[in-house]
Amino acid sequence: MHYNTKELFFKCNKKQIFAMQPILNPIEMLTKKESQVIELLKAGMLNKEIADSMNVSLHTVKNHLKSIYKKLGVRNRTEASVKVNSGYNLVEHK
Repeated sequence: MHYNTKELFFKCNKKQIFAMQPILNPIEMLTKKESQVIELLKAGMLNKEIADSMNVSLHTVKNHLKSIYKKLGVRNRTEASVKVNSGYNLVEHK
């Protein structure tokens, strides 16, 4: 029996659909700027120092950090740093 995409979607449960999606390393989901922020965060820089280093506002750095935390599934800079240092390698963005 052949199904089109809509029929297949309705015949699968959420777990099956999730299982069909590719599993990505959370680090690979970071933008180039977010990767820069996480590298500076790992170096122990404060938000203000990160902002100065990247020539962006403090508000922009905080927004990048919120996005990073969400993508990595963490709540703060310490957890983000630990997660990144625990086997994940940052992907070089071109």
